[in-house]
This record gives sequence, structure tokens and C-alpha cells, in this order.
Amino acid sequence: MAGRAEEALPHHEEAVATARRALAEGHWHVGAYLIGHVQTLLAVDRAAEAEPLLLEALAIYEGHFEPGHPRIATAWKTAVRLYEALGRADEAARYRVQ
Repeated sequence: MAGRAEEALPHHEEAVATARRALAEGHWHVGAYLIGHVQTLLAVDRAAEAEPLLLEALAIYEGHFEPGHPRIATAWKTAVRLYEALGRADEAARYRVQ
């Protein structure tokens, strides 16, 4: 899977860049593209690079959706994966509770 994820990275990067150019700042679709990119970065063991993108996506989603919305739930699950990959169990647990 890592090979396919590695191949997907430039496509995710381009999708995020295109969304940033085409949509208003903070548009929830940008958050969706960011989450996809973060998940791909996690698949290739690049969690540190993914963290700021995840935090941006979370901020976007939390500005658009109510707690419990499926997009926020997906972002929180991704946050758990990210912080576990970084060995930061306390932060992972924070998102597991939400």
C-alpha cells in the first residue's frame, strides 16, 4: 500500500493547491482535501509533516460543522492515528474522547 500512497502524494498536493486557489479561505472542501492528504502522508510514515495540515483541517471543520458531524469524526479519527504514529499518546487520547 505504501507504494500506491507514495504515488498518490503529488495528486493530493495538487488537489489541495487547486482547492486553495478555487475556493474561499476556510472553505470546508479545503478541509476535506487536507484530510485526504493527511491520510496519505500517514500511509507513508510522514506524520510530522501531516500534523500542521491536520490542525488546519480541524480548524476549518470546527468552524463549519457541529460536534458529532461525520466530517469532524473522521478528522478526529485521523488525529488519533497521527498522534499515535508520533508517539504522543496523551494527544491521541484527547481526540479519542471527542
